[in-house]
Amino acid sequence: MAAPTSRDTGKSGSPSRPDTRATDAQTDADLHYACWAGKLEEVKRILDTGRADVNSRRGVERTPVMTAARWGRRDVVELLVSQGADASLVDDVGNNILHWACEGGDRETVEFVLSLDAVDVNARNNNGRTAADLARGLGHRQLSDLLVSRGTQ
Repeated sequence: MAAPTSRDTGKSGSPSRPDTRATDAQTDADLHYACWAGKLEEVKRILDTGRADVNSRRGVERTPVMTAARWGRRDVVELLVSQGADASLVDDVGNNILHWACEGGDRETVEFVLSLDAVDVNARNNNGRTAADLARGLGHRQLSDLLVSRGTQ
C-alpha cells in the first residue's frame, strides 16, 4: 500500500490552531494509512489536528481501529479507543474489531479488544462466522482457545 499524498484542502487552521469545523477525506485516509503502518506518533498527530474522523470508513467500511487491530497494532488500537473510536461498529461484511484482531493473530491485541465492554465476542459476521471461527480457520489455535475460554462459541 503506497503512502497517501497530501493536498491543500483550502480549509483554515494550523497545527497550533486546528480547524475543527469538519473532517477532511484526505486526513481520514492518512489516519487509516498510519493505523495500517502502526505509526503511533503519526496517528496522534493526525488526531490532534481535529480534522480526522476517528470512526471514518474505508475499503470494506473498515474503521481505523479495525485496521489497527487487523495488523496487530495494539498501541494504536488503545490510542484510538481512548480518543473515542467506537469498538462496537461492524464493517460491511459484519466483522467487528474482534474479528479483525483474530484475523491478524496478535494475542496482545486480541486480549485488549476482549477487555472492551463494547465488543460482542459471539457476534457473527454475514457468513455466520464468529471471531473464534476466523481464528481457527486461519490457524490461530491459541487465539481460538483463548476465545473459547472466555465463553465464545
